[in-house]
Amino acid sequence: MAINVGGPASSLSKEFLLGEVKPRLLDIVAQLEEGGLAACQRN
Repeated sequence: MAINVGGPASSLSKEFLLGEVKPRLLDIVAQLEEGGLAACQRN
């Protein structure tokens, strides 16, 4: 499984990606590791 994000470089600053997007992606990954991913692997 891969988790990523993309968008036009002209509208997504490095600060926005690191300050806003990165924490949200890490939270999603943590949630998947805690339960969502395990449920997917059982099916």
